[in-house]
Amino acid sequence: MLLSYTEPFRRSYKKLPKFVQKKADRILLLLGKDLRHPSIRAKKIQ
Repeated sequence: MLLSYTEPFRRSYKKLPKFVQKKADRILLLLGKDLRHPSIRAKKIQ
């Protein structure tokens, strides 16, 4: 899946501490590969 990031997301991401950015990077990578990966905990919106 191709992910696109909004400008507000990018600005907020840059303000995060480096260790949080690394965690977010890992989750976003998993999200791009497999939306149903158990560690993402994504839920379907009804």
